[in-house]
Amino acid sequence: MKNVGAYFCFILAISLFRAHSGRGNEQRNSSSNSTELWATKNHHSIPSSLSLPFEAIQELPRHYKILDVGCGSGQDALALSQMGFEVVGVDPNSAAIEEANRTAQTRGLDAKFYVGSATNLPLESKKFDLVIFKAVFTVLGNTQDREFALTEASRVANKDGKIMILDFLRTWTKPKYAWRYISGFMRYQDLGMFPVYDAKGALLYSAKHYSKTELDKLLKLTSWTIEALECSKVLTRSGNAINGISLSASRER
Repeated sequence: MKNVGAYFCFILAISLFRAHSGRGNEQRNSSSNSTELWATKNHHSIPSSLSLPFEAIQELPRHYKILDVGCGSGQDALALSQMGFEVVGVDPNSAAIEEANRTAQTRGLDAKFYVGSATNLPLESKKFDLVIFKAVFTVLGNTQDREFALTEASRVANKDGKIMILDFLRTWTKPKYAWRYISGFMRYQDLGMFPVYDAKGALLYSAKHYSKTELDKLLKLTSWTIEALECSKVLTRSGNAINGISLSASRER
């Protein structure tokens, strides 16, 4: 236990140094997770390592209207459309949306795709039975955007509508991630948020890993109540096995 404590003290000391160095202060209030950043990325390079629970979704009535927020080029939304659901996808990346609409047309599917953000959905109110956020909250860079996304979900969901969130939980047992959380906190003042760099050391984006309590509070703050929750090991874009979460929530009555 003493060795573990000393290790984390060492991490914290180095983090403090980095936080006050030039690199640590760079993009402290980073807008790297802005809609503009994701809108301009090569959509084929945008990471997506989580999987939808298609077996569970298979049990839903086929008249369900499903919204896939952050749909990318539409792989999940197109699969849901193939299953018989009425599906809409939204993503800030126009190239990804163009590809998704082309693929839907080529396959003869009725899925529709629109350019837009999780915090400002270009859709009518009270339309959807299920709103899906897969690896969306991990790239929302501040609490306000996270609240806006859930508020928008409330707006576009019908009165009995539900949301599904699939995302990453903090994995303190892996030293590499413990380091990222602590050093990231010194940069962003947001526990679980950390910068992600490419092989050359350039900042790609910032990621956020949550705790179950943190997600529960965020959902309650926006009048959602967790109905079902499952935690399991999931793979990151780089192949690391870390903690993940899949939950469904409904509106508070």
